[in-house]
Amino acid sequence: MKIKYLSLEDRQNIRVLRHASDATLKINILESIMRRPFYTLQALWEYRKWFLELTEEQLNEHPLLMQGLVQIYGLQGDLESAQTVLDRMPEGSHYQLNAELMMPNITHEKMHDIARKLQEKGGLSDNYVLTAGRPSILNGAWDMTPYADLLLEQDESMRETLRMLFPKQTQIIYELSQAEALYWRNDCYKALMLIVSNIPLLKEVQDMRLLFTALTFEIYILVINGQAVSIEALMSNLRQQLKSSELEAYLPNIDAMEAWTSMYDGDYAGVTRWMRTGAPDEYSKFCMLDLFRYMIKMRAYIIQGKYLSVTALCRRLLPLLEAGRRYMDTCE
Repeated sequence: MKIKYLSLEDRQNIRVLRHASDATLKINILESIMRRPFYTLQALWEYRKWFLELTEEQLNEHPLLMQGLVQIYGLQGDLESAQTVLDRMPEGSHYQLNAELMMPNITHEKMHDIARKLQEKGGLSDNYVLTAGRPSILNGAWDMTPYADLLLEQDESMRETLRMLFPKQTQIIYELSQAEALYWRNDCYKALMLIVSNIPLLKEVQDMRLLFTALTFEIYILVINGQAVSIEALMSNLRQQLKSSELEAYLPNIDAMEAWTSMYDGDYAGVTRWMRTGAPDEYSKFCMLDLFRYMIKMRAYIIQGKYLSVTALCRRLLPLLEAGRRYMDTCE
């Protein structure tokens, strides 16, 4: 993610951190980020340098920063280090439960148990959404594709988990999850009906994170059905709404989606342009937030006949996806 997608406050914080020598000042800034009512994982990722510099003593004194460090290790795909920090956190504390919930390899049973414990402690903060790694719900922060049957059969245990985690948006998240499960099973018509029926409500509650997911899946389905020419207005509308919200960090995914639709249009010049100016660099610091863009980049490599590059990127991704139990991404 480019730093231009950060808020003015984050850009100012990063400038201060780059020149600060006082440890207390650094810790205060990092804790202020973690205490925000809402922060994006993309923004948290830009602070990784200072989280990784924290000493063991500083972490022990500030368990909230341990929570942030677990998330950063998870975004790097370093689940072993994330688990080490988790094991050092106060057992059963709000911080430890929040951090464990964001581990990508968590099972539904464990997620349900943590959700119950967090509900007893006052519930989950608004920072947690299902759209962390790519514009999807089932395969965002966690890969819930193994539970697609439960969603489509309207199993109450899945609904109860979502109710505890997201009490204000349970039904919307549940139906969007169902729509994605239908999409993966190639039942695009039913999926589209579920998505379209929820978009007015999403606009009403003004949750751009979920609206982003709904609109991107609507675009997916239109492209798959050969209607790529009809998505230009949708894409433009989504881009404008992201710019007017706190989610400009999602814009690189929109750029990647435009490159993907260019492949269906036969616009290979558009694909080449994205590869030159917007594609993530797999040889720089890896971040799971770029996973969707890596998937598009592999398709571009195939179009360009760069098969060794496809293989190299696959070999880098596969161990991380398998460790994180990201089954659908592994299949893809």
